[in-house]
Amino acid sequence: MPTTSKSVATKRKSLLFKFKDDTVTTVSHETFSEVAKTLGFNETQTLHLAIARLRDEVFGGGQRKAADEEQPYPTLTAGQLLDIRSRAPKPRGKRVRKESLF
Repeated sequence: MPTTSKSVATKRKSLLFKFKDDTVTTVSHETFSEVAKTLGFNETQTLHLAIARLRDEVFGGGQRKAADEEQPYPTLTAGQLLDIRSRAPKPRGKRVRKESLF
């Protein structure tokens, strides 16, 4: 029987996550929802981000095993930086010297 995209999606593993009170090692649903709202993510995206950051912290960021994972962005070349800076909005108004602020 051929595999359809729907049957592949249903074979993905899921995780039941039970919230607790806010402590050093746990988080409440209210806090988690506020974090998601602040980031502009839904709760699933927020959980994936948190776990990905923990993975990078625990494994040092360089020990990813899946071949299909995103690679880190390469550094920008001098030409790319120049192009970005040339398109950035120019400052308006009179410049204020840092020394005059204090």
